[in-house]
Formats: sequence, C-alpha cells, structure tokens
Amino acid sequence: MANNKFYNKDMKPNEEMSLGDEQRIRVLSPTALVLKRFFRNRLAITGLIFIIGMFLFSYVGGWIMPYDEDQVFTKYDEMYKVYAGITVNEELKFIVAEEAEFPLVARSQFVLAVNREEPIFESDGAVYMQQKVDDDYHLIHGANEVGISMTLGKEIRITTTDHSLGENFEEAAVGAVKNEDAVFTYDGKTYLVSYRGKNNLLYEAFEIALATKNVYDYHSGDIENSFPFCRRVEDSIRGGYSPFVLDGVRYAFNDVNGITEIVKDGQVYANVSRYQIEPFMMMCSLTWSSRRSFAGRSK
Repeated sequence: MANNKFYNKDMKPNEEMSLGDEQRIRVLSPTALVLKRFFRNRLAITGLIFIIGMFLFSYVGGWIMPYDEDQVFTKYDEMYKVYAGITVNEELKFIVAEEAEFPLVARSQFVLAVNREEPIFESDGAVYMQQKVDDDYHLIHGANEVGISMTLGKEIRITTTDHSLGENFEEAAVGAVKNEDAVFTYDGKTYLVSYRGKNNLLYEAFEIALATKNVYDYHSGDIENSFPFCRRVEDSIRGGYSPFVLDGVRYAFNDVNGITEIVKDGQVYANVSRYQIEPFMMMCSLTWSSRRSFAGRSK
C-alpha cells in the first residue's frame, strides 16, 4: 500500500503527517458554521437582499422621493350622477280654499264620483259636488242645506230654511226635481238636489277646492298654492292664456321653451306645466332655474 503523505505550511519538506495528527483537522466555530451554511443557500441570500433593500428604502427613500409624507394628490374631472327625475303628472292634485275643509276621505269619494261620472257625492254626512271642466281640471263644491222637496202624488212641495229665497226659487227647484236634475242654477248661484226617495234635500253649492293635473312651481320657495290664484290661472289657460287681475295685481302669461310662465309686475312669478321634478338623493334640492331648465328640456 502506498504511503499517504500530508503536508501543511508548518511542516518541513519531506516531513510526513499521519491521519491522526491534530494539525490535519481544521476546527470551525458555531457562528462560522452557520454563516457557511447560510451563504451556501441561494434562497436565503435572496431574502437577505430583499430585507436589506427594504431597510435602505425605509431610511433613505424619504430623502430621494420628491413628495412629502402628507401630500394629497388631487385633480379635476367630470362626474355624471343622477340627481333628479322628471315625470309627467297624471294624477289630480287638490288645492283647497283657505277656510274650507276637504278631508282625505272626501277626496277618495271624489275620485270614485269622477270615475262613475256622478256630479254629487257624500262623505261622513257632508254633501259635495264635482264639476268637470275637462279631464285635467275639476271644481269641487261644498253644500249647505237650504230646503227640502216633498213629493205627494203628482204634487211637489218645496220647504226652504232660508226664507229670502222666495217663490221663484221654489219654482226653479220644482222644475229641477221634475226633470230629475242633480244641479240647477238660480239667481247666479248653483244648487244641488240630493234624491232620497220622496223627500229630497236641497243644497246651495259653494266652491271649496279644485283638482288639476298642472304642477305649479313658484320662483320663491316661500309661496304656496292659493285657491283664488290657481282658480284664475286654470280658467285663463283654458280661455287662451288671457291676462287677469287678482287683488289689484295683473298677471300675464309667456310661453318659453314649451313652459308656461306666469309674469307678475314684469317678473316671472311661477311656472305651470304637467312635469313633476323630484330629486333622487336625500338632502339634495334643485334650484328654481334648474327645475325650469329640466322641464323645458323634457319637452
């Protein structure tokens, strides 16, 4: 067997070293052993590089970046959002006179009377009359009892509670009962006949409300619908948009982009149309000019 010869730097030439010689063994510390194995692992080296990069970016990146920590980036851009809807009003809206009452139950009976084409209807013991001007406009009358008609065979007797009406009223009432008319006029006033068999009640009618499909949009948000004003407007619209005077003030009409304007003292007072504009979002309101523009575009 050949002799194995080992050498190290401290050996002299031709000096032999045995396998059990302590000078042949190189001793590594635990730290050196861990580092040696760590640097042999490529994945560990990659992770170390990332960690060092993160630390460098954390401490040095603030000096390099041109933006401050609390800087906010803003820009202006167009955003489209649905704020309101426009619908064509197909329901009758009630406008009640200031000192009159027309409760919800009576309004329901009014709708039934309109559908049945009945001029007189009752609600909670009160008698009302609906006067159809056209499909979009109705006048509503209250009624005060003024008498009773009694039929005795072929004879009709009229008894009035208001003795100022006179004989001429009795003749007009007898003619209405004979013809079975529900409504008749006398001395410029309208009277109703509520037929209840042989004893029929007579009422004097007076206007208490109107029902219209038109929507009133006032320039000032503090203005509310007034029965005398809306009554005159509705009549003027059906009379060819003729101007009218109310409480000493003259009102006229203009047609702008299909919207009817009501002009008071040279200024636009309100718009009248069939369009109802409602915002979709809570806490969102539309200006009068916006509503007017939307209604004009919907034409």
